[in-house]
Amino acid sequence: MAEQARSGAVFDFGDVQEALEQSTNNVQQPHAQSPPTLEQALGRIAELEAVNTTLRQGYDDLHTEYHRQKEDHERAITNEDAVEEELERAREHHQELEEENQELRGQIREFQGLLAALERNPNRQGAYHRAVIRFARANLRIEELEERNQQFQEIAERLQGEVAQLSARLELNHEAFQGLLQEIRGRLARVVTAYWASRE
Repeated sequence: MAEQARSGAVFDFGDVQEALEQSTNNVQQPHAQSPPTLEQALGRIAELEAVNTTLRQGYDDLHTEYHRQKEDHERAITNEDAVEEELERAREHHQELEEENQELRGQIREFQGLLAALERNPNRQGAYHRAVIRFARANLRIEELEERNQQFQEIAERLQGEVAQLSARLELNHEAFQGLLQEIRGRLARVVTAYWASRE
């Protein structure tokens, strides 16, 4: 029965209602002619005890399924929070890389001005060559940063996709959870109604 609950086939109260109706008929039919005998009363008690046992087992199964879905829902919320934190860290690192990139671009503009001045002054060829080397290194650094930026953008897109999937999963879990609660309430209400009807 617990396996049925886990697989989505939640406890079926149909058998319980049928047993209640049958046990009611067993007592009501002879009662129209004469009071129930001790044997009939004991039989009735045994039937109700069997129904009570079945109800208890069904309740336990539903209770287990309720907590299983509740825990799964809480795990999904925890996972979504963790992904959001990772995404935020990626955004912060991306911002740091962007700032460093802007700084290097500023240095390159300075180097370009220096190179233009050196080209007009052939007597400073040594400084000119050093500036060329620094310029090339800055360009390489920018290429490296742009590549890392691309990687972090891909990571951010992946994390955003995971957040969207987790959000959708949370929504589905919430709907399934609410559906299970409604089913539990409805079935318990029907069983209680059948039980009290059997005692009239």
